[in-house]
Amino acid sequence: MFTESCASCHGLDGKGTGQENIPDITGSGGAAIDFQVSTGRMPSMNPDAQMPRKPPVFTQEQIDDLVAYYEEEIGVAGPPVPEGVPGNMPRRAEYGDEESYEEAKAEYEEAVGAYVQGADDTAAGEKLYLTNCAHCHGWSGGGGALTGGNFAPDLREASPRQFYEAMVTGPGAMPYFNDETITPDEKQDLIAHFLTLENEPNAGGIFALNRVGQVAEGFIGWTVGLSLIVACAIWITAKQRAHD
Repeated sequence: MFTESCASCHGLDGKGTGQENIPDITGSGGAAIDFQVSTGRMPSMNPDAQMPRKPPVFTQEQIDDLVAYYEEEIGVAGPPVPEGVPGNMPRRAEYGDEESYEEAKAEYEEAVGAYVQGADDTAAGEKLYLTNCAHCHGWSGGGGALTGGNFAPDLREASPRQFYEAMVTGPGAMPYFNDETITPDEKQDLIAHFLTLENEPNAGGIFALNRVGQVAEGFIGWTVGLSLIVACAIWITAKQRAHD
């Protein structure tokens, strides 16, 4: 898989082939490989553009094999795939029948629930998220535009493991948050906060505006409200003039 799908850009030794925007991945670590491939960002046909999240090309078993090969033959440093953090949601195409898929899905959801319940302080996780993540990804994780034509991706499809891996590998324009900057327990608190927030019902109901944020929603509310008031004032004035 590495030879066929990765080496054309990164080289057989992972040190790159001299092409612009093709990084040396020998120090990236297994976590970076797992993140990029499991989110469908790699393999990429356009190294000059920021790749959006897509369905992964490989199955989870193949991704695990690819990471194992990388760590054995190429990687010399970098963070490994985090242990004890639930990975990707099972995909129906990877299972031969509906029963086995539903069983795997139930096991995954149970693991995510246990991970969330195991967090020490989701309130502290909320503070960490708002301090370090929300200014780019938005308070609800919806993402948004950045400078230079880049964008902060939507986080709402990310698994707990992908959250963790993104923090320790800093993909794209994202800064690194290693286990000294934000400890593993604090990362768990942050991820648990986000997953808890994600499962909460929209307080705005049908007018939630895709949870773009309190400030944006308030601004839109004021704009719509003032526009209606102005429209009503114009209509009342017009009716009064017609009556006169």
